Amino acid sequence: MKIVTVDVGNSKIKTGEFYNSELIRTMVIDDPLEIKPFIYGKRIEVVISSVVPKTTSLLETILRNQSNTDVFLLNHSLDFGFSINYEPLQSLGLDRLSSVAGAKHLLEVESELHDYDYVIAFDFGTATTVNILQVGKQSIFRGGMITPGLRIMNAALNNYTAKLPMLENYNIGSFIGNTTENSIRAGIINSSIGLVERTYDHFTGIADEVKVFITGGYAPDVIPNLHIPFQHEPFLNLIGIYSVYSRNKR
Repeated sequence: MKIVTVDVGNSKIKTGEFYNSELIRTMVIDDPLEIKPFIYGKRIEVVISSVVPKTTSLLETILRNQSNTDVFLLNHSLDFGFSINYEPLQSLGLDRLSSVAGAKHLLEVESELHDYDYVIAFDFGTATTVNILQVGKQSIFRGGMITPGLRIMNAALNNYTAKLPMLENYNIGSFIGNTTENSIRAGIINSSIGLVERTYDHFTGIADEVKVFITGGYAPDVIPNLHIPFQHEPFLNLIGIYSVYSRNKR
């Protein structure tokens, strides 16, 4: 049976096809109807993690009309492979749990999970989230941080000032900018770098070994400027969604 995972975010929908537990094909789409090229074969299980209820409902309608397709929705009552220290639980975004589940899965595959005291997943999407897993006999999701994403930072400057523009990208090759556009880029990128490096410094100050994963659509704008060890996984959440599905379908 083919497994397709779907990560419904606020801006984009990421989809992935798994074969023998390996992610073999991905696609980033804007419209739920664009998922149809993935829906081929005799029997398909589509696993959805979503932070946008309206899009979830539309996807379900599309998929349940396909005779060869079953739908599995991630929810907070599932076994994610770790306990969750967060209140109220229903307010915790499934995308945050998926990113941590993906990071944990990748380390378990390499038998490296217990080399670390903490695993941190940074997801640079519409919002930037920081998600902390404390590793132990029973690993625990400890929470983290939520901040405006790069474009939301830019939008705030644009909306609340008279002249500061919206930008198409945030790549910058220098620490500061000598144009208004590059000054905005420098401010946004350095704010994001500060979040990552301060978080890393905090946890390396209280623990011996810390592993950092970075994902999300804006990650490529941030990672060229980082000065800490990290692993970039563009489809970390899709891997996490698959790992949660596999754990709960046994």
